[in-house]
Amino acid sequence: MKLNRKLHIPLYIQLKDQILVNIKSDDYIIGDMIQSEQELMKTFQVGRATVREAINELVKEGFLEKQQGRGTFIKRKETSLGFEPLLSLSYSLKMRGWEHKNQVIIRKQIENTVAETLIKAPKIFYFERNRTIDGHPLGFEKFYFQPDFEMLVSEYNLENSIGKLILEILKLPIERLIQEVIIVKANEQEANLLKLNVGDDLMFMKRWLYVKGFEGAYQYYEFKVPVGVSAFPADLL
Repeated sequence: MKLNRKLHIPLYIQLKDQILVNIKSDDYIIGDMIQSEQELMKTFQVGRATVREAINELVKEGFLEKQQGRGTFIKRKETSLGFEPLLSLSYSLKMRGWEHKNQVIIRKQIENTVAETLIKAPKIFYFERNRTIDGHPLGFEKFYFQPDFEMLVSEYNLENSIGKLILEILKLPIERLIQEVIIVKANEQEANLLKLNVGDDLMFMKRWLYVKGFEGAYQYYEFKVPVGVSAFPADLL
């Protein structure tokens, strides 16, 4: 069985997806050992590095478990619903093997005059980012946080994943997440940033994140991406 080397998706991601299909099939149960590295290399005609990278991703996601001197075994078959795919676009893009970059444009404390944030504080921490994927404009982001967030991230590079920061580094106790998507028209600033025409359609995602111990929302997030951008992972929405 060969993987498609003409696809833009890296081989290890394709292999990971194929192994996952096998894991979830009726041919396996939890506790079964999967094929060895040598067998996977032969079956899919790929190198050892590709196999190991695919296996490591499945181990990190909790589907597989490595046992020293024995092999790799199925730990679970069903997808575990977590917040990271919902909070982190970086996570979803990485899982698809796409190279992406974020550029922080603005970072500052502002007066809380945007009622839609639902943040109950007189001042809020605000920053904007541009996102590119494989060197092409992907979207434009606005983040609004409770004011304490600025101190928590004083040594964190905000061009990195905010979802990872919230979940893995700060470990904020999330209570609720609300998200909606509408279609809007690009204004002049958005058109310039995303290399569009003024009035072109944008997919506008809004998200409110609630954290235990805070009245109102802890984070309000806006993301605008051109309608028809094929690279955008629609399942994130």
